[in-house]
Amino acid sequence: MKPLHLHFNVRTWLQIGLLSSITGVAIWIGSGLFVSLRRVILDGFDKQLTSPSVVVAAFIEPEDHAWLAERRNIHGLAYAEKEDVFYALAQTRGAFGLVTISPLTGVVADDAAVYLSMELRDLAVEPVSGRLIGLLPDGSPAWVDTATGEVAPIAGAPAGWRGMADGPGDGGIWVIDTMVRQWHPQTGAWAAAQAVPEVHEDPILMGGGRDGQAVLLVNPWHRKIVSMYPESGYVSEIDWAHDDAMTWEWGFDTRRERWVGARHKLVLIDPLTGTEPVDRFAAAYGREQSDTYARLVEPMRRLRERLKLTYLYTQMVESPDLITYVLDSSTGDEHSPLMAEDILPATEVEGVARLLTGGSMHFTNLERWENWGWLKSAFAPMFAADGRVMAMAGTDFNASVIENSTRRALLMVFLVGAATLVLASGWSLTISRWLRRPVEALKRGALSMAAGDFQVLEVKGSREVNQLAGVFNQVSDSMQQSVTNLTSEVTRLLQRRDRAEVARVFARDRDANLSFADEPEVTVLHSTYGLGGATRHGDVALVWWDMTRATTAVPSMGALCAVPGQVRARFTSLSESAAQPPRWPENVRAVLRLNLRTNQGVYWGRESTETPFARGVPTALEMGWAEFGPVLKLEEYVVKEAGT
Repeated sequence: MKPLHLHFNVRTWLQIGLLSSITGVAIWIGSGLFVSLRRVILDGFDKQLTSPSVVVAAFIEPEDHAWLAERRNIHGLAYAEKEDVFYALAQTRGAFGLVTISPLTGVVADDAAVYLSMELRDLAVEPVSGRLIGLLPDGSPAWVDTATGEVAPIAGAPAGWRGMADGPGDGGIWVIDTMVRQWHPQTGAWAAAQAVPEVHEDPILMGGGRDGQAVLLVNPWHRKIVSMYPESGYVSEIDWAHDDAMTWEWGFDTRRERWVGARHKLVLIDPLTGTEPVDRFAAAYGREQSDTYARLVEPMRRLRERLKLTYLYTQMVESPDLITYVLDSSTGDEHSPLMAEDILPATEVEGVARLLTGGSMHFTNLERWENWGWLKSAFAPMFAADGRVMAMAGTDFNASVIENSTRRALLMVFLVGAATLVLASGWSLTISRWLRRPVEALKRGALSMAAGDFQVLEVKGSREVNQLAGVFNQVSDSMQQSVTNLTSEVTRLLQRRDRAEVARVFARDRDANLSFADEPEVTVLHSTYGLGGATRHGDVALVWWDMTRATTAVPSMGALCAVPGQVRARFTSLSESAAQPPRWPENVRAVLRLNLRTNQGVYWGRESTETPFARGVPTALEMGWAEFGPVLKLEEYVVKEAGT
């Protein structure tokens, strides 16, 4: 297989360079167009995100939002088996009060909250009487009226307790100071006691089970759950299994025999494994199920669905990168419960900080969230009654929505560009053909002129093309006239030369009285088979024969018929036709010069290749190929065919 060799000329390299340049410029323009178009689309999404965020931030009452986002700070969890409720100290509407929590749903009965007459640090329920006992700031116990909130110190009770918890089923409560021991409020008597191990300084007393054999303590600093057995003195511990903060507030649900912890919601706790099993307690102690939450979130859901937003919500900023969801219009698996926590992308921390301090809108780029994927967001500040920024309303578009819009916009640009290109190409082709038509006509005229056809062009085009065609026609006319004049002059010169040549050729061996004038009268007498022609000038006549074949060859009838015209064409200078003869035509075999007055003549003849020679001839002369075919005789100086 032969190797392939590619040869490029300068024009090819120029075309390649031009094509590469055009391609590069097209890519550069396309990239810039894509970036600009994407920026326009993102700006458009910013505008779409602005309105919902601002509307949500404007119509939500600050007090309602603050109540929903209020940290309950629940502590002192105590279970009353008779009422089947947990009593707890909780913050509600900015003040601490006594609330009840359902051990089944984890919902706080805010409407039944009771404000206490005295401050309390902890709570416990005496199981036999079912009465609620509170721990005063000085570490002494007091009776608590759950209906009125009245707090009455217990007379003669010791002080300095660090904490208390629900007691065992046989009565009393658990108390912790330097020791963990059981105290009976009715009698003031102490029961079994056990010293707190030194390694667990400042533990928090959680309480014990129904049987009263084991007492649980929590050491948050060491993330340990400590089990103490006062009767035997045995102590065991287990590590907290979760990475997040350890739950400090525990209570034992004696009816269902399970430990329950209080965080941002009620949670189940397994003290044997140090874990929090999955539970179905209400988020934020049931405030998400409140009428206030429903009244605020319903308009947000309608707004999100009507505007086809991905997410619409409100958030509290707890720390530079920690946020807490309050209202969320999403449903199903994508719903963020009340007080659920999330982490801001690192690139948005600074922008959110400006929102909190300056009260300005914040727009994000496409950012990846750990739980939600790629989002384009806008945040509007939510102001409290005193003018400070208390929260922010957020609106999100998923990246797929933005990418789909970008693809649709690019597709429209492509379709419009393609249609424009097709129309422009068709229009350009039409214009180019219209412009090229007169140019092609001029080109054909130039080629015809080069071939000797001096024609007149009729070209219709622009003014410049018409002017060019006019100049072309003038040049064509001028050249045609010049060629005609030159041809006439050449013909005249050739005729003079031929006459001079004939005179020179035939002047040899002539008699003294015979001469050729410069302008002889030439007459064609006759021509027939084999006879080239005959001319007469005064008394002198010239007769010649053709030699298309060798003298020994037998001429055919067709050849003999063609001879006269061929010879005559070669001797047109001796006839009336104006053409070009040479000195002695190659196909002339013989020439006879006769003097009609004296009947004397000279004969020139030659073989096919020899030089002509002169021979004298008698009066009666027979010429031609008598022995081969038609005999040509010269009688009375007129050539006739034999037999005529």
